[in-house]
Amino acid sequence: MTREQWQAQNRARRQADPSGLARRGYKPKPGERLTTREAYKAQSGRERWQRGVGRDVDRMFETDRPSSPAVTRQGGKPRINDRPVPRNQRRRLDMNDLPRQPGETRMQALARVRRVIGRRLSDFQELRDLWNQARAEVTRTRPLNNEAGSRGVFDAVRRDFYRRLRQPENAQARAVFEEAGMELPGGAGQQTNAPRLRGLPPEVPPQEGTVSLDHVVERRADWTRALDAENLEITFSRPNTFREIVQMRHPGMGTP
Repeated sequence: MTREQWQAQNRARRQADPSGLARRGYKPKPGERLTTREAYKAQSGRERWQRGVGRDVDRMFETDRPSSPAVTRQGGKPRINDRPVPRNQRRRLDMNDLPRQPGETRMQALARVRRVIGRRLSDFQELRDLWNQARAEVTRTRPLNNEAGSRGVFDAVRRDFYRRLRQPENAQARAVFEEAGMELPGGAGQQTNAPRLRGLPPEVPPQEGTVSLDHVVERRADWTRALDAENLEITFSRPNTFREIVQMRHPGMGTP
């Protein structure tokens, strides 16, 4: 092939495909794509957010000796790095607050709690079966028909799930939380309350260690999945409540 022929061939290729993308990678055939471009962007964005949170958490607890920033005072007001700090701060759950079993380190206690926190409800066969029993019982008389009613139906299923969790015959499902160091409040009027961490210091608000079920795909995005065990992540109550407040007040922001 002469130089002129080679140049003419390249010009013809560039005219047929100016971007050159047609020759790069596999091009899906019609009907092969599983998601739309918008759905993929939303999914990949959430995955990036989850990976980033995971890295931040691991970085925070990569040492068994967490450090505290130096606090200075100016005019009687506390400051950190020369920035003013509110005097009355809301107490948050910290790794140092986790009750430890005999011979257990902070990191081991954290790993024990994370066997449950951050996992899907469907990851545990016993919990998934119990949730589906509660779902079948509630939706028998209160079907899931639309987004407006999905919140009330979800709350009813969740209450029935926690009630069933306390029944003697469901000891295996209850053990999932108990082995992570959690308990079920048993007082009057608490029979539908969520599990919570056992033995937290009294200065830590109970909500910090109380379990919540968070929708992975939010109800606003797809209300038909509001009752799916595969779409429910086990988290702590306060972060979930904060997320719900942000989504309600600023729906365009997505998942914080």
